[in-house]
Amino acid sequence: MNLTFRQLEVFCAIARQGNVSRAAEDAGLTQSAASMALGELERQLGELLFDRMGRRIILNGNGKRLLPIATELLARAEELEQEFSAEDRALRGELVIGASSTIGNYLMPRLIAGFCAEHPEVKVRLKVANTKQIITDALNFELDIGFVEGSCNQPEIDVSIWREESLVVFANPRDPLASRRPLRLRDLAKAQWILREKGSGTREIFEKAFLKKNSTLNIRVEFGQTEAIKQAVQSGMGISCLSRLALREKLENKTLVELPTPELDLQRNLLQITHKNKYRTRCIDEFIKFVH
Repeated sequence: MNLTFRQLEVFCAIARQGNVSRAAEDAGLTQSAASMALGELERQLGELLFDRMGRRIILNGNGKRLLPIATELLARAEELEQEFSAEDRALRGELVIGASSTIGNYLMPRLIAGFCAEHPEVKVRLKVANTKQIITDALNFELDIGFVEGSCNQPEIDVSIWREESLVVFANPRDPLASRRPLRLRDLAKAQWILREKGSGTREIFEKAFLKKNSTLNIRVEFGQTEAIKQAVQSGMGISCLSRLALREKLENKTLVELPTPELDLQRNLLQITHKNKYRTRCIDEFIKFVH
């Protein structure tokens, strides 16, 4: 058997893209060269690695077994090349980070900027999506490390608590609930809510806390973006619940006001996730140390 790194690179690119032509672009090859590399890899292994469905190509069981091994081999090879080609031993490489919306928009940019200032030879790519998507990307080896706001119960994923923070129920200052004291759960149950989409960690934590105390929740509209929710609440469309991090500026300038909810437990953990079979490069280890 005479496997090559190029064959493994093409295989990983096709697994990532689900399409041979896009994978070929990633690998800097023609489509025919990428197809030949995959065909030769499958011939040498004696197994098909993908199911073909028209133009789509989907990892089968054999491919899923190979993917973590191939990604680790490529990562080790890249790290080896960088380690011995650089006289100054500076940290080099590429880091792909996934973060759910609140973390990605309000915490991670500052942390990445600080990390890159210390390690200017490292290239960092940040993907921001909801918690469900970040977990899916980690499962598919599309991320080096992820940070999410919701729960993660996947057995293939290592999960650790990264930070703690709180959610805030809030309203337009002119909303009748803003001046009502004491504020009861039945008042909140009657309100019109503007929430993040399902799959959002913020939505998951809020619903668990609220529905544990009350069986009804009047959801008027869902948005996929935190900024859209803040604007909708500010315009008087309804009330919402978001991270205190995301609301800090608007609460300080009083364009939005916090609604006290002592009956609800809105504390949550922010989680760090990595695939159990993901090879931990020096870049990953240094970034983990930095953000902790």
